[in-house]
Amino acid sequence: MPVPHTKNQMLGAILTGAVDSLDIPPKLRAEAVARYDDLSAYLAAYADERGGAGWSIYSQGSFRLGTVTRPAHRTTEYDLDLVCQHNVAYTGISRADLKELVGDALSKYRADRGANTMDLEPGKRCWTLTFDGYHLDILPAVPAEIDQLTSTAIRITDTTLSKWQISDPIAFANWFRNRAREEYKSARIALAAERGSTIEAVPDRDLKTNLQRVVQIAKMHRDRHFGDDPTRPPSVVLTTLVARAYVPGGDLIESLSGVTNRMPWYLEQRDDGLWVPNPLCPEENLADRWGATDGAEERFALWLGRIDRDLREAAAETGLDMVTKRLGTAFGTNSIVAGASKLGDEFRTTRERGQLVISGAAATLGTALGRTVPAHTFYGDA
Repeated sequence: MPVPHTKNQMLGAILTGAVDSLDIPPKLRAEAVARYDDLSAYLAAYADERGGAGWSIYSQGSFRLGTVTRPAHRTTEYDLDLVCQHNVAYTGISRADLKELVGDALSKYRADRGANTMDLEPGKRCWTLTFDGYHLDILPAVPAEIDQLTSTAIRITDTTLSKWQISDPIAFANWFRNRAREEYKSARIALAAERGSTIEAVPDRDLKTNLQRVVQIAKMHRDRHFGDDPTRPPSVVLTTLVARAYVPGGDLIESLSGVTNRMPWYLEQRDDGLWVPNPLCPEENLADRWGATDGAEERFALWLGRIDRDLREAAAETGLDMVTKRLGTAFGTNSIVAGASKLGDEFRTTRERGQLVISGAAATLGTALGRTVPAHTFYGDA
């Protein structure tokens, strides 16, 4: 990462380091992917043993989008979402039977793999398997079989509602990535050149665009601001509004500020309440439960204004320590300190290479203009 030489770049570098510290660590991600592969193979065999239709397992939500953050306001566990799609006609199975069928399969998986290593709990829509450091929310589903939707649309269960709900997490993820398609291409080319590999060899999980980081930063600030307040906007609503409001180009702080100003444009008031339609599945209101919470829209508007104010006040501070302190108040001290420490390491490395300069006009550290800062030892000798 280049050493920043403007205040926006400094803020962006600290926030990037902060969300990196909250992203799922590579070791835990590898463990979760291995568990996902094992569960997929197990359920396929489970279906074959009973002579039934096959099942498909695939990721959804932040795990698929590359926007995972640790929900520090509630738990240290990472929340990873999977779809368990039973490939039968929805007219041939009830919602209750589907939920029970998936639950039975997961119960057998838990028993066969060692019940003491995981917990299994039912939710309104999902079954939750909990492991050390993360949990899998597994959503029972069947194909939607609706002509006007994509072939990946699904019907899902919800114990609080009286009919099948429609969703399409695969199409949603494709739409999200297309919102920053050119950034993905540029990031893949740059990373391939850095690694000396082919462009095709760079996996999506290693790429980060400003769009993904803006989502992660917004989630981080939301968690700090709302805590467990019921008006807290859910991640799927937040992610959709950020992606709708996102304009490619510009630095991270410009993107974040622009998104917070434009997000309210995409909240819809309809006769039956507040709507955030799934852009790939317009029958699905992503804000159905959140929008029914008293004061949700008003608190959301106040929160967006708070993000803007926090960024402006942090930009007005002088010196890395004061900027870090102000951002820590807004986004969480531990993650911001981690981001500032990473930036400090970049400053130190650049200084030791004799490339760090002081810009008199901007009164900030950087690499563009000014006089060179000599390398020094712990005791201060050049």
